[in-house]
Amino acid sequence: MPRQRTLTLRLPLDRAHPHTSVRTAYRFGGGASRLPDPFAEHPIRRSATVVAACALTVTVPFLISDTLGTAVMLSVGIFAVAGLVFVTPILVWSLIEAALLALRRHIYPDVELLDLPPRVTHILRRHGIASIRATEHTADDALLAFSNLEPRDVHAIRRAIRLWKYRRWQEQGFPTRGVGDRGWG
Repeated sequence: MPRQRTLTLRLPLDRAHPHTSVRTAYRFGGGASRLPDPFAEHPIRRSATVVAACALTVTVPFLISDTLGTAVMLSVGIFAVAGLVFVTPILVWSLIEAALLALRRHIYPDVELLDLPPRVTHILRRHGIASIRATEHTADDALLAFSNLEPRDVHAIRRAIRLWKYRRWQEQGFPTRGVGDRGWG
């Protein structure tokens, strides 16, 4: 009886392969391309640099003289215009994304702002709790159900949230709204 050959299909996110992971698959544009994405890291800085260089390449030679401007446009101008056309949307998208992230972190402050040990912060993030508000609204029993989280860690979390709120209250100048007419409960 002939031996059957099995076909092993290696997907782009195969965890057994040492050079593939979600991060590298994202950076390389999935499994189809092996060219790295130049805007995967520091997209605002890199796209702003490209847009500025392309804009300067298109405009500065015309400020010097018309013949120089024409020569630059005929030689490398098409690349500068292509850079402006393709990279400007990346810059705009990255700026909007950074603004939305900053707004979200302002509205829902990150767990990293609490004075917690890195182990506890990592456990919270691993279980999908990234904001102080979400941590505060999670019951103690639910926190104790997380792996490697002990009662003393839950106590430290609650204490850190109280201290964080007190510091915000101090920064606001000890406001008394909602406490009573005289400011005392």
